Amino acid sequence: LSSVRSYVTNGLKRAKQQVLEGLRKNGNLAAADGSETSLLYVRFKASAPELKSTMEEIEDRINLPEYSKLVTDCLSYYFDTRLTLIRPTVEERIHEFSEAKYLPSLLRSGFACLVQICQLEFQLFQHFFPRSADDPNNLLPLIEPVFTIMYDIAR
Repeated sequence: LSSVRSYVTNGLKRAKQQVLEGLRKNGNLAAADGSETSLLYVRFKASAPELKSTMEEIEDRINLPEYSKLVTDCLSYYFDTRLTLIRPTVEERIHEFSEAKYLPSLLRSGFACLVQICQLEFQLFQHFFPRSADDPNNLLPLIEPVFTIMYDIAR
C-alpha cells in the first residue's frame, strides 16, 4: 500500500507543480479576469486524471483498516496541497475587500467569495474522492482554515 500512497502523493505533487508554474507565469494570483480559477481548478483537475480511478478503488476497500488509513493519508495530503494553492488567493481577495473599511461590505463580499471557493473546492473534491464527498464533513479540514482567514480579518 505504500506504493499506492506514493503514487497518489506524486500525482498530487505533479498537479500542484503545474498549477504553481501557471500561477508564476500569470504573475497575479488573484487576477480579475478569472484565470486563477482556471489554473487552480481546471488545470489541477486535468493534471491528475488517473487519481480519480485510483481513489475510487481505494475508497471501495475503506472497510479494511489499512485502506481506511490510506484514504485518511491521501485526504490529508490532498487538503494540504489544495490549501497551499488557494490560501494566497483567498487572503489577497479578502484583504482587498477589507480595504473598504465598512464591515457589512467586507462580510457580504468576503462570504460571497468564500461560498464560490467552497463550491469549486467541493466539485474538485467530489471529482477525486467521490465516496468521501458523500459526507460534507470530510471537507472541513480544507474549509475551516479558509474561513479562518475571513474571521481573522473581520475581527
